[in-house]
Amino acid sequence: MLELEREFGLQQVRDHNRDRKIKPPTYNEDQQARRKGQQLHEKRVAIRDAWECSDNGQSFTAAISEAGFVIAQGDRRDFVLVDELGSVYTIGKRTTGASAADVRAKLQDLDREQLPTVEEAKTIQRERMQEREADRTQQAESTGDFLEHQAAAKKERQADELEAAQGAPEEAALERETAKVAHTAEQGLDKGAKIAGRVVDGALKAVGGIVDFLVPPPPETPQQRRAREKAYIERLMNDAEFRAAERTRMEEAAKREGEEREQKQARENTETERERRRLGR
Repeated sequence: MLELEREFGLQQVRDHNRDRKIKPPTYNEDQQARRKGQQLHEKRVAIRDAWECSDNGQSFTAAISEAGFVIAQGDRRDFVLVDELGSVYTIGKRTTGASAADVRAKLQDLDREQLPTVEEAKTIQRERMQEREADRTQQAESTGDFLEHQAAAKKERQADELEAAQGAPEEAALERETAKVAHTAEQGLDKGAKIAGRVVDGALKAVGGIVDFLVPPPPETPQQRRAREKAYIERLMNDAEFRAAERTRMEEAAKREGEEREQKQARENTETERERRRLGR
């Protein structure tokens, strides 16, 4: 595809350098995703896909918006991304594989001063989430009203059917019709209740997510940060100690196995020498 674009003088619409090495996330990025229950790998893939399918700043802005991000001014970088929960991502080696110079070259058509700051981008994302939640709540209420109306209409039809069935000449037929209508009504109400329950559960989960986002956790104290970093380092050291102990155990086992082979060979050589002497006599 890249050769065709160059041969016919077409505009390159995709970043074809997929062999760029993506750096792993930092400790802070990993902890940010863990605190908010996010899949960091999926976020990084979405950012890289938007980067690779765009050829300038305007197309990248459109693609990254479709993925749920807002592009903003960075404090220490020219551009950053803010997702729907307020997490901040850099545009560089750890997300797109591109260097800072490549990022500036590709996004040169964007006026950085016209972009929102990180805090403004977080506010935009909060407002979007509130709008989506309002739409979901309205939809849930509409669904509940519709189900209630459907249940009332069905109950009316069932009452009419029962009234008509009462004039039947045979009592057995009346009983069968009554049982059938009652069973149908029970099934309809159970189904409506299940649907309404799922809608309400979804709305409650969404509200819980908004509350967690709008009410951020208290800032971390220096003591808590030192304790967290100490625990992280200790976990890494424990892993290293375990690997070292396992390596030592395997070396000792190999050494013992080698000694046993040597002893067995020595015994066999001794037996062979004795047998040769006996035959020589």
